[in-house]
Amino acid sequence: MVSVNETRGSKAVRLLTEEFGSGKVIWIRADVSDERELEEAFKVSTAHWGALDIVVNDAGVSDESNPVRVINVNAVGVMQGTILGFRAPNPYLEASWATIEVLDSDLIVDCPRNV
Repeated sequence: MVSVNETRGSKAVRLLTEEFGSGKVIWIRADVSDERELEEAFKVSTAHWGALDIVVNDAGVSDESNPVRVINVNAVGVMQGTILGFRAPNPYLEASWATIEVLDSDLIVDCPRNV
């Protein structure tokens, strides 16, 4: 799980740990609109889990006072996560078929790993 909000991230980890048990979820602080931070989050995730089988892209903010931030998180961040997930050769997704779910547009994309 990746987020810039430590309070919400910690709470989500606690709730998911209560539901599914210890060691089933990690939280990584990263701004999805920052390509370097998102790349680092992928590296930390794969170092922890060994590989990723699925990427769920669910970034989103609502801030009428800062439309640039909204675009950077809701559009740029989602696209960066999708690109990192599909990058070939794909070091992040282990399965022969990669699944990247983009919740912002209710789109599920299945793509062969070598595409």
